Amino acid sequence: MLPLILAITIVHVVSDGPPLFDFSLFGLLPLSRVGLEAGLLVAFRLAAMGIALIMFSMTTDPSDWGMAMYLSGLSYKVAFMFAFVMRFFPLLQEELIVIRNALTACAYHAIGSRNPVTFLVGVGVSIMPLDLGALRRIQDTALATELRGFNSAEAQGVRRTVFRDIRLRAADYSVMIASFVLLAGVTVLSIQLGSFPSIPTPWLVFLGVLVLLFGIVAWRISHTISHSGSTSQPRA
Repeated sequence: MLPLILAITIVHVVSDGPPLFDFSLFGLLPLSRVGLEAGLLVAFRLAAMGIALIMFSMTTDPSDWGMAMYLSGLSYKVAFMFAFVMRFFPLLQEELIVIRNALTACAYHAIGSRNPVTFLVGVGVSIMPLDLGALRRIQDTALATELRGFNSAEAQGVRRTVFRDIRLRAADYSVMIASFVLLAGVTVLSIQLGSFPSIPTPWLVFLGVLVLLFGIVAWRISHTISHSGSTSQPRA
């Protein structure tokens, strides 16, 4: 996350307006104080979301997450897609380690270099084999799921049977309630202290339209899957 935080902060510092610092970059480009605050604000918000995603992916089994979504009423194909995406991240990391070891065996040490320029060059060299390996792994997974009858339950109009039954326990409900109480308390405290971020009206409209579009797309995907499952049922 550090390169991302640094890049966002630098862009805001050199592009935002006054008030400016007493010195400038190479005597030509003025540096903005407002840009420093805005850049750090945006960068650390992204870092918070990234850290939360890392914590979730490192503590939650993608299979359990997908099964929980399926048992909550989501289509199995959509739940499998989300679980496969979460499982795909460590597979990409494993593929990148294999590529790094291969390049190191060929006396090319750019991936493990501490020089950022050399490291970026090594990443550029590794992108093509990484993409090809990812496509090959996706094709193998798609072929394996089809050979195992991935669509047989929907085609025959029966409900899938699951090996593990995932249910919420008392500790899960307690954590959910405590999280909601903590979120409500932090929101009320930030409003009383005047530190609650104000969202401009155009951004609210944009977010509303975005949520509406996501809802339409999700409904369309679910409708298409259910329609294809019903039309493919065998007739007597």
